Amino acid sequence: MTALNLAFSFARLAAGVIALIDTGDKTSSTTNLLNLSPPAKGGSDRGEHLIVDAAGVRFNLVRPRPGEIGITGHAELADSIELLKQAISPNIIILDLPPLLRSDKAVQLVSRADSTVLVLASNFTTRSDFDICRTFFHSDQRLQVVLNRARRHGL
Repeated sequence: MTALNLAFSFARLAAGVIALIDTGDKTSSTTNLLNLSPPAKGGSDRGEHLIVDAAGVRFNLVRPRPGEIGITGHAELADSIELLKQAISPNIIILDLPPLLRSDKAVQLVSRADSTVLVLASNFTTRSDFDICRTFFHSDQRLQVVLNRARRHGL
């Protein structure tokens, strides 16, 4: 849900062409949240490309084909990103990845990112979890942290 919110936020800011790549992890809820039917069978071997338009706020969505678990590794994802860059020249590419501590796929991919938003769940993610996640990033990578599921304070 956070990746979807980021895509809508960047699109609302008119930050150029925005692309959200749903890597097909079973934790992804993009298809359900957008009330989309499952991707059509057949089509491109790189998945399905849609334009999401909500009251004029537009972004590109790339989803894996049905039956695929998703983009399996950094080489396949790199190929998909290059094809996407050639087709639509996005200014921002958002990857919807599974949690770092639960997926080798995500760990492989974050090392190649220019900038990463690490989402921490309030009352769930521990300081130790955060410290481990920080070791997956190079010192020159831009890392931003978002606290998700935080409750309202009486401030």
